[in-house]
Amino acid sequence: MSKIRMKWLLWLSYSVSLTLASKASNLTTHRQLPRGGSSPHEINPNYVPPRQPVTLGDLEQQQYTPQYQHQYHVQIPKQGSILDQVRQYITQLHALSPTLSIGSASCIFIWILWQRPQYQRFLQRNFVCSRYNLKRGRHFTTLTSAVSHASLSHLLVNLFAYLSFGPTLVQTISLWPLVVGAALFSSHVFLLASKNGGCMGLSGITLAFLAIFARMFPQRELGVMLMGIIPVRMEAQVALLALLVWSVLGSIFKIGNVAHSAHLGGLLFGMGYYELWNQRAMLRRIRGKILWQRK
Repeated sequence: MSKIRMKWLLWLSYSVSLTLASKASNLTTHRQLPRGGSSPHEINPNYVPPRQPVTLGDLEQQQYTPQYQHQYHVQIPKQGSILDQVRQYITQLHALSPTLSIGSASCIFIWILWQRPQYQRFLQRNFVCSRYNLKRGRHFTTLTSAVSHASLSHLLVNLFAYLSFGPTLVQTISLWPLVVGAALFSSHVFLLASKNGGCMGLSGITLAFLAIFARMFPQRELGVMLMGIIPVRMEAQVALLALLVWSVLGSIFKIGNVAHSAHLGGLLFGMGYYELWNQRAMLRRIRGKILWQRK
């Protein structure tokens, strides 16, 4: 009797062992563990690996996420009075980028001052980039001249470009170093190329914006005023090349009453800024991958 009971116990334990082994095998198969051995920790099905930040290198290779595939615009409210819509737009713009809102407000404020004759002498001394002002120690005019516009058409054209490209660029890069750098660089290029006269306006900054936008989205169509009078649509990379050629020719042959050298400086600074930022982003991404692998 004891032998029969012993055999029965052995058979029962053997059956239970097979059942447990089979279940463990199925569980391991469903986990889909990586090669090189099994993990002693249970896999969390709700775990989401951290996303790597989008870099300009990703944008250039068109490996970016859908939110960067389209040009970004601040939404203009459609409800309420005109004053309420303007207030809401300004609030949204400032929340998106204080650089864009403060820069735009500064341009409008200085334009209003230009319309008052009693302030024009003050503005000529402090908001116009010229060798005359630099010789008298007013070096800050290389920066303040960027927000200075005397004519309404000049102001509207520059603000339109500033607020068209700016909201898209601020999604990826730091905007205020670009604005300050483009203003200073374009002013100094003008001073090197022009012995007389002065320049002012946001054009150096807006063309730097355009240059970066064209490098980020080379095939995006843009509306451009060819030679300032002919409206045409062309790809962003073609528009960048056309503006570069026109700015070089205008700087050499002094075409019209336009600071072509300042425009050229803005374009060159934007292209250089894009390349430097791209390299910085790529180095940061490589460093992040190395640290991730070490962990």
